[in-house]
Amino acid sequence: MFRAPTTVLAAMLLASVCAGPAFAYVDFQKVFVAKYVTDESSKDFTKLVKKTAKCYLCHQGKNKKNDNVYGEHLDELLDKGDRKDKEKVMAALDEVAKIHSVPGDEASPTYGDLIADEKLPVDLETAKKEPEDL
Repeated sequence: MFRAPTTVLAAMLLASVCAGPAFAYVDFQKVFVAKYVTDESSKDFTKLVKKTAKCYLCHQGKNKKNDNVYGEHLDELLDKGDRKDKEKVMAALDEVAKIHSVPGDEASPTYGDLIADEKLPVDLETAKKEPEDL
């Protein structure tokens, strides 16, 4: 009589223990927002970053293990142990801001240029697509 609920509970417990760690950290997003969304930012840009783009600033598709091109650059400089190190995250954002948004095209704007123009560092529609859809 209690076998089915007990089995379901045990399966849920096992699944929660075995689940892999999340690779998306809100701490990184908070530093990005603190750095780039200021009192001088337009309402549209603020809404775009905070409400629309959110995780897509660095990630590709629904699985947050998949980084987009901007996120890949940050991933080279940061790991989960850096989540609480705001200075290191800020330094990584500064470093990536110097990189051109189109690999190999020195005439393309840097990520910092795009953000200064209140544009996202990546195309939002592309970031929303699953990597295999590209």
